This record gives sequence, C-alpha cells and structure tokens, in this order.
Amino acid sequence: MSKMMSRYADGHSLEYKSYSPSTSPRGRRYILQNLNYKKKKQINLDKSRDKEYFDIRKAPPSTGSVASNNSTSKPVGTSNKVMPTDSPRKTPREPPVYVSPRKDIKAVKTPRKESPEKNNTPMKNDKNESGKQTKNELGLTPRDEYMVTKLYDREIIYLKPSEVRYTHDQITAHFQDGRSMISTFIALLYGRAEIRLGGNDVPPIEVMQTDELDGGKSEKIWYVVNGNRRLYVFKRLEKCGALTTMQVVARKYDSIEMDKHFLTRNKGRTVSITNDAAIGAKFVKEVSKWKEWKAKQPAQKPGVKGKSDKGQSNPSKKQPGLPSQTNKSNCCTIS
Repeated sequence: MSKMMSRYADGHSLEYKSYSPSTSPRGRRYILQNLNYKKKKQINLDKSRDKEYFDIRKAPPSTGSVASNNSTSKPVGTSNKVMPTDSPRKTPREPPVYVSPRKDIKAVKTPRKESPEKNNTPMKNDKNESGKQTKNELGLTPRDEYMVTKLYDREIIYLKPSEVRYTHDQITAHFQDGRSMISTFIALLYGRAEIRLGGNDVPPIEVMQTDELDGGKSEKIWYVVNGNRRLYVFKRLEKCGALTTMQVVARKYDSIEMDKHFLTRNKGRTVSITNDAAIGAKFVKEVSKWKEWKAKQPAQKPGVKGKSDKGQSNPSKKQPGLPSQTNKSNCCTIS
C-alpha cells in the first residue's frame, strides 16, 4: 500500500486520530509556525513600503516634551499620537502681569434701551384702582386682547351660532378634557359659565370665512375650524332662546388649514353624535327644567340692577356695532 501524503508540515500522516489540530502538540506547533510566518510576511511588507520602519517597542525614549511629538522621527502613522515611551513634561507658566487701572478713565454706564412694545405690553395682573381687571367693549381684558390681536394676528367678532357651519360629520359627546357637552350646556344655560377667553370658562370657537357657491349664488360662509362640539352646544342654546350672539375668534382664511379640518359631506349643515344616542332627549329635558326655573324667577324692573347684573354695563346704553339687549354679559348675549 502506498504511503499517504502528509497533511501537516511536520510530516505526521492523516492516520493521527485527533479532532482538532490544536488538541495535539503537533497541531499547536503548526499553528504557531503559521502565525509567525504571517507576522514575518507582514513585517517584510511594511519594510518594503517604508524603509524607515522600525519596531515601536524598540524606539528610543524621547527627550523632548509633548510638543515635540510631531517630529519626523515618529513611526509611520503615529505622528499625532503620544507614544508610551514619551515622558510629557509641564512647561513652566509665565508669571501673571498685573496692570493697574487708570484713574483718569472711568467706564461710562449706558442706560438700557427698552423697546416701546415691551412697555406697552399689558401684564397679566393689570388692574384698575378698584382692584378689578379693566375690560373693553368686547368684554376682553387688555392682556387677552393683546394675546389675540398682537400675537396671533386674529380678530374677535360676534356672530350668531346659526351663522357658523360645522367642519365635521361626527363628534363625540365629551370634550378633550373629559367634560360632557350636557354639563357645559347646563353651566351656560344657568349663567354659571361664560363664553370668553381666559379663566375656567368656555373659550370661544375659531372660525374662517370662505367664498363659495351655495344655491347657484356666491355666498360668504363661516366655518368652524376649532370647536365643533362647542358650536353644537351654542346652537342648542340659541334654539331654546338662551343665546343670541356669541364671541368668536376670526382667523384669516388658509386653504391648507381648512382642508385639514374640512371633513363634512353636507356642507356643515348638520352633525351627528356617535357615542350618545339619547343626548337629544337630554337637552330637551334640561331645557324644560330651565324654562320652569326661569318662570319662577321674579321679574326685574327695567333700569334696576339685580345680583346677576353686578359689574355689568347699563342695558339702556347701546354699544357700537352690537344690538341692544336686555341682559348683556361680557362674552355673549344671554336672554
């Protein structure tokens, strides 16, 4: 039988029973020799690339400071590195030089320039002599008026709820803060809350005016872009005769903003409530209770202010641009 060719360089045949070359002394010796061969080959290759190559471990110790590490005596690729053999030395600091200030020159203190808009900006706690916040003819404090007109470039106007249309087809019976529409309706119905900016009352809705064809005629229509649930409550108040006009925030028409909110398929004439089928009957029940309560209230003489009219303007005086009402609140017209 012919002798089989040897697999390893040391000459042992394949008949040697071992699972791995590293488990036998011969296999380990072969692996070490192979690794040393690769190292030598790499060193020779580096020498051929750069004749100035030398082993880093045999580099002479540097006598200079850290700043001398950028010299050309560094090995290749280590010009910007601090070698282990370098001994960095701290350069002595120069003594500080003290300059005495001149007495004939003095710093001029320039007064701070304040912008006129900052001085005219009404603060949150602006109050009159009696301690109450002053309000204009629209029922707004100077701070609220500044926030709306100056910062957001919007206008506060008065509209009837029937003049504004929805932008959604479906709404839920609860607001985002968890309050139900029926509880808000009751609070507005009995005068416990108002439609106005600021405070814990019901904020006004935001509307945009569009110019579109309705019935073959070009007509300007108001659409609500923020507050479809509030508009539903306001329309219910107008239907029962408790609300005539409401305060709204008019925004400039923006086609992108309108397209984002415009989800109605009947041009905003009606809206349905998804999660409460009996909410219509609840509104009718509360309106009947309110009418019975209102009938029991004593009638007030004209020109005499009651407790509910405390702090309100004289109803006999008409405000410019607004219809005369028997009971005018700061935000809307309550009958």
